[in-house]
Amino acid sequence: MPNDGYSRWPSDAKIPLMLSLVDESGLGVVGAFPEVSIRRFRETRGDSLDNHFWAGLPLSSAFSATPIWLPLVEVDSVNSPGLYSYLFEQGLIGLEWIYHIYYRNLGTPAGFATETHIITNEVYVPKTQPDPVVIGPQSVMGQLELVKGLLHHNALLDEQQYEDGRLMSARLRVFDHPSNIPAVEGGNETAGLLAEFLIESTYDESGMNKRFTLKRLFP
Repeated sequence: MPNDGYSRWPSDAKIPLMLSLVDESGLGVVGAFPEVSIRRFRETRGDSLDNHFWAGLPLSSAFSATPIWLPLVEVDSVNSPGLYSYLFEQGLIGLEWIYHIYYRNLGTPAGFATETHIITNEVYVPKTQPDPVVIGPQSVMGQLELVKGLLHHNALLDEQQYEDGRLMSARLRVFDHPSNIPAVEGGNETAGLLAEFLIESTYDESGMNKRFTLKRLFP
């Protein structure tokens, strides 16, 4: 079976296109209206429908020469916040086609992403859980553990400084695994260190917190 990085499906499959929509903090965005556009592309021979766009069912008018944007449906706002899907049904039995999938969200967070699927009657390498495509300025794969750390996963708070019982400053470090969290506070360990932050607070005359900052020091 070819290993070219594409997901491959049988030509009579119903393909679930999955989109994960998150904000800058990595949290799923609910109640949004993302869209998908599916463009058919053939590498090896010409066809009258090359570069045409999926227009949805019925199949008698399933392709359009102009871009068509179709709505994705929110899967479960409670148990899977930010997850949206579109069920792509096509019937090109016996032929192999490459589809470029375009995603967009015009609301907040605004963004655009792409992926590619191959539909063929010869190769079937199913994905039981298709890789989510993330829209927005946040790169989730590189920031996942960091986001978890900011949610108090694998994080250590130390070097606290107090004045009159009020926290003035502290250090927050996020690690990639529980085993790398230092057993003793105040060190300068770097094994598995994802990020280091300086926390600073100021207070008004009544002792109420006036300003709280979280400054990233590393990397």
